[in-house]
Amino acid sequence: VILHVDVKPDNYFRGYDGIIKLVDFNRAEPLLYDEETGQYCQQNEGSYYTIYRAPEEIIMGEPQDDKADVFNYASVIYSVLTGLWVHSGFDAARVREDLLGGVKPFYDDRWAFKSLGEAALLRIIDEGWNFDPEDRPTMFEIIDILEEALAKQTDFEARGITGDKWKEYFMSLLRSTSSGS
Repeated sequence: VILHVDVKPDNYFRGYDGIIKLVDFNRAEPLLYDEETGQYCQQNEGSYYTIYRAPEEIIMGEPQDDKADVFNYASVIYSVLTGLWVHSGFDAARVREDLLGGVKPFYDDRWAFKSLGEAALLRIIDEGWNFDPEDRPTMFEIIDILEEALAKQTDFEARGITGDKWKEYFMSLLRSTSSGS
């Protein structure tokens, strides 16, 4: 597992093959695995600050693991989904205060009613923005959420399910998200 430490929209590029790729690994570090505890070791990258930082990255001395990248990835997904920058309209001091106080940025949960994919992205945003890193999904769990949404959307389309059936499924996604927080 690699801790990228700089996941933000500026660090995604489209290759000549059309595939979007995460770049800029100059701050990245491999996370060592502790076989006794069965967990990846944490590290400290300091308090370098931008709006695409997890709370533990801002607090000097707080150890980080791959969950910091999950927080930042949720912020990137938010920007992709909404077309807005995270914390848009707030000054840096307010953003820092909110992040350290466990205040999640606002998002409109009506996005969840547009498609199964957008509902899954909203779930990733919501869970990824949890203040406590232990309450965030892993990147592997994020992949599972996306694959499940894709499989269900494919199934729904094959069966011609639209309208209120979509809304019922979206509501179940939101309920599973809110029950986990």
